[in-house]
Amino acid sequence: MNEASPTCAVLRRVVTRGVVRHTLVHGQGAQLIFLWVLGAGALTLVWPEPALAVAWTILAGTLGVLIVRDQLRRTAPHRLVLRSYAARRVRTDGIGDDTLREAVEASVCLFAEIAVKAIEISVVPGMEPSLDQALADADELVALQAQAVLQAQELARVMRVIERSGTAHFKGREHAAGARATGDDARDAVEREVDGARELVGQVGRQLQELLLRVAQLERRAGDVVQSAYVTQRAGETLTRLRRVVSARREAAEEAIREWVRDQPDRQPTRSTLTT
Repeated sequence: MNEASPTCAVLRRVVTRGVVRHTLVHGQGAQLIFLWVLGAGALTLVWPEPALAVAWTILAGTLGVLIVRDQLRRTAPHRLVLRSYAARRVRTDGIGDDTLREAVEASVCLFAEIAVKAIEISVVPGMEPSLDQALADADELVALQAQAVLQAQELARVMRVIERSGTAHFKGREHAAGARATGDDARDAVEREVDGARELVGQVGRQLQELLLRVAQLERRAGDVVQSAYVTQRAGETLTRLRRVVSARREAAEEAIREWVRDQPDRQPTRSTLTT
């Protein structure tokens, strides 16, 4: 995710704006606005009754406030807004692999669920700092997953390009067998890194599920500051470990590709090719 990590306060503002906008544009508020326009137009132009037009406007405004307040109290609109918010931060339209795209979309939904729970629990005094950290960890987990997806896609693309362009040229018949064996070993190493990146995508999804369960436990233990600190500590440790895994896999993938095409220096991929 490219923007600054969200906090409970930020997400509350996002939810308020999003719910109000959705209610007035797509929900019951839009229907009420349509009826108000018809009524006000009729009472102003067709049957000129200024007093009734004012009364109708006041009534419509009161009903609009009640509708918006009702939507702000419901969880379903919050979840809808937060999913849209998370989806804007992590784009999936550039992911060609259906399985990887579905994994990222599922993680976006998990982030939204964590955010909904965090906002609900944040009203308890003393809980908001730990919940802010949990949100930041969830946000970075989704970002790490997106990096792993891009790395898997890029490695697979590089393999296809190298194979199609026939970069595995071997000079000297006496060295052909050994060079071919070395190239196969390097290609197997790249394939292992592709599989490793895909496995990392699933691992991040499982960590998000675990974080959601732990945040849900906090809802039942509202006010337990020690438990909330433990949850964020565990999430932080997992996040640190996954950062190291992503970095190590990127380095290993670059080294495997350099080994694979070492006889073709003009086609060696640069570091920028594989960084996300």
